Amino acid sequence: SSVKATGGSDYRSLADRFGDYLNVKDFAEGLGHPIGTGMDDQPAIQEAIDVADGRVYLPDGVYGVSEPIILRSNGSAPAYGARGTLVGSDRQAVIIKALAPMSAVIKTETPFMRGRGFTDLTIDANGLADRCFHQVSGSGGNVLGKDSYLINAKEFNLFTEDGESRFSGLQLTNDNAIVAAAD
Repeated sequence: SSVKATGGSDYRSLADRFGDYLNVKDFAEGLGHPIGTGMDDQPAIQEAIDVADGRVYLPDGVYGVSEPIILRSNGSAPAYGARGTLVGSDRQAVIIKALAPMSAVIKTETPFMRGRGFTDLTIDANGLADRCFHQVSGSGGNVLGKDSYLINAKEFNLFTEDGESRFSGLQLTNDNAIVAAAD
């Protein structure tokens, strides 16, 4: 069956249309609790990122994590804004919250991280994580961070070792960010 998006001009298959975004709720089966209720959702979020060939959508809710979410490489340089980007519905309604001490709530993996990142959500280190977001050196630059809150980190809310990333519309508590040039 084919569908046409509201305002669109082309028909596409349902499989193609639904493939634009993965919904993290589709990966919650093994959690043993409803996703987005403040309990540990890290395994479902990580699984969605690891198989994503597009964006990973997080509906309204509080997503607890007991260990870092890793934005992984797929071994090639994807298009900007595409694979593995966490997308919330609204930065006040979607919260990824640390539940245990950790180095960072979300961090990158090398190489080829172009186009991965986060948008329209809150990353809350909850006073437990050293950083909300950590981009490691050599991860390719141009990690996307947009229209999000990064709050309550022990050290830095935003820490990037590559100076090429694009961050816009971010609000950091205490202007708590550091951007360091790669060695």
